[in-house]
Amino acid sequence: LHSQSNAILHHYLATLVIHYFFFIFMGFPMPVPATYAWVTDPKYLGFCYH
Repeated sequence: LHSQSNAILHHYLATLVIHYFFFIFMGFPMPVPATYAWVTDPKYLGFCYH
């Protein structure tokens, strides 16, 4: 259970970093709350990883 939690945390952090740099390189300076909500939206996580 502990290693599973670590895997989930690692996946979340990796997703956050990927989207953070994606927005920087694409030149869309979104507000932090909007970016946070976008990254944590299950629809977008499913879209990116399925």
